[in-house]
Parts: sequence; C-alpha cells; structure tokens
Amino acid sequence: MQDHDKTKDQLIDELNELRRKVAELDAVQKSFTESESRYREIVDKTSEGIFVIQDGLIRFENQACQDISGYRFGDWSFSSLTDLIVHPEDREMVDRYHTDGVRGETVPSLYEFRIVSKDGTTKWMRMNTSGIMWGGEPASFSVITDISERK
Repeated sequence: MQDHDKTKDQLIDELNELRRKVAELDAVQKSFTESESRYREIVDKTSEGIFVIQDGLIRFENQACQDISGYRFGDWSFSSLTDLIVHPEDREMVDRYHTDGVRGETVPSLYEFRIVSKDGTTKWMRMNTSGIMWGGEPASFSVITDISERK
C-alpha cells in the first residue's frame, strides 16, 4: 500500500513505530559507544603493549607499544617494524615465527626476544600471540611485556 492510500491514523501509527525504532537504535548506539570507551580505556591504561597485525600491517596498537619501544607503530608493515626494533640476533626467530604462523604452521604462542628501543636501550620482551578475526578477516593479536628487570 502506498502512503497516499493510507489513512491519517495509519500514517501516524507508522510514524510512531519509526520513532520507537529510532529511539531503540539510539539506545543501542549509546550503549555500544560507552562499552567501546570502557574497553579502549582499559587497553590504553595497561602497561603491556597490545597490537594487531593483519595482511602484514600493524592495524592497531595501544599507547604502551610506544611507551615500550619509543616508536609509534602506525600502519607500518610488520617486517619494517621488526627490522627497526627487534635486536639483530633475534630478528630471524621473530620473522620465522610470524611467517610460519601466517602460513598456519604451529609456532610458539609465547616467546621471548630483545628489542632496541628508539633511545638505543636493549630491552627483553615476552610476546604472547594468538589468531583473531579483525574486521571479518584473520589477524594476529599480540601482547608484549617488558621483562627486562626480570632478565
């Protein structure tokens, strides 16, 4: 039925139903925004570096990544980042674990390696990596912890 064939009462009922649906969507959006804000605050306040690698690029990083390394990861490729900050003696291992993991091979999900931060300091990292879906596509979720004091 076309709008011009509807009665005034039918149009008013439809308008009220649309208003109700808009109010529901607004409530869902507000809840989602609040939830996202809470999770983002937690992720940004942790001392562990959290980042997501997808298609060879760093797609997400928290502030701790920069605090630990001195660098913003930005949309760098993982291999460029590895070349920049992973200690030369550990670079081959980190590259191999990443490459093999992307190919679906079994690799350690938890391992240790060194980085050279922007200020030239060598630091020990513990990396915990797992596969996730990011934007509907496979990605690697990684958490790095500075374990230099323990070492």
